[in-house]
Amino acid sequence: MKIVITGIDGSGKSSQINELFRLLRARVNTRAGWGLVWLRWAPFFLKPVHALLHNHFRKRSDGLAGEVQLQSRKERLFACNFLKYAYFALGFIDYLSIARLKILAGLLKNGNLIFDRYYFDFVIDQSINFNWDNETTLKVVKYLRYCFPKVQQVILLDVEPETAFGRKADIPDLEYVKKRTAKYRYLSENLRWTKVNGNQTFEEVAVALMAVFQNTIKGDDGEDEETGNYIG
Repeated sequence: MKIVITGIDGSGKSSQINELFRLLRARVNTRAGWGLVWLRWAPFFLKPVHALLHNHFRKRSDGLAGEVQLQSRKERLFACNFLKYAYFALGFIDYLSIARLKILAGLLKNGNLIFDRYYFDFVIDQSINFNWDNETTLKVVKYLRYCFPKVQQVILLDVEPETAFGRKADIPDLEYVKKRTAKYRYLSENLRWTKVNGNQTFEEVAVALMAVFQNTIKGDDGEDEETGNYIG
């Protein structure tokens, strides 16, 4: 079984995943064999090119101002369709290669996996770079799903942009967060993801996340697999 936990930066994914595993270890009646796979895109084969582009775009600007400048320059560069599609194709191959190796290693070690992010997080990242609308982002996510294992549940930790922006000091600006929030919510509504209100207290979110997790694994034990929330 494979479950994805996703959300914008500042939604509390990492902290809540750590808490979920702590609770799982404390519950004897919860099936064992769960592993964690971190699937955010961290360029591997393209790392030198990625670093070179970032350094060139940011130039001498540092901090949040540099991030805003970086995003603006990316948008101007990717106005060229050839560069846009070439960057996306190479980036996706880079992401796919590493992600599949991580997933395979996780499956060999554990029977069940929780993914911290998934390929649609990569797509959302690029949709911001390329200024795609929500419908285009959804089409790309649906098309690329055949390259990855099907998951039985996608859980979106849904927080208000202002909340996320206040939690993390390294987010460029509020408008950046609002764009990403809109894309996650659009995908969630169209791909039958399960939302957990991340604006609650840490303890309340942890309880809600555990409830969704337990309902998912119980549903997987039943005969009707279509009762689960699948991507696409």
